[in-house]
Amino acid sequence: MGQAMNKSKNGQDKASIKSSDSKTLSDIIKGRNLEGLDSFDSFYHEVHEIIQELRKRTGAIQVQLRSSVEIKKAYEENKKDGGALSKAQCEKIIKELIKVEDIHIGKAVDILALIYGAPICAFFGKKIIPGANSFSDDVVIPLATAAAALFLTKTNKL
Repeated sequence: MGQAMNKSKNGQDKASIKSSDSKTLSDIIKGRNLEGLDSFDSFYHEVHEIIQELRKRTGAIQVQLRSSVEIKKAYEENKKDGGALSKAQCEKIIKELIKVEDIHIGKAVDILALIYGAPICAFFGKKIIPGANSFSDDVVIPLATAAAALFLTKTNKL
């Protein structure tokens, strides 16, 4: 039991999704101009740009990012000579900060379909199932909505 939770909606295992996301992250970092980041603000901006691009490519609705204190600490540790960071240093820092495990895959359309679709299905199901008319719509629809929200939170999509 529970084997279905380890697969995405297109049938891929989580491990294969994680490896493809790792490759995507590497491709995004390689495609960025990371030379000459001489201030923490420019580095911080670049990290957020990379996360935005990662979200677009993977369809992730959440990418958990480290706190600004942790980002600044990693930046200061790698910028010891006082000059601008090299591209290799930037890649190293960003790969340490953005872990593939922090990417939560899903799409907003899925969430909306479940949140609004579950009550609609419950409503029509109540009309079709014999004897279900004894339950009030005031009870069935909120229960279906609450069940959909509970499902989304248990699967880390909400």
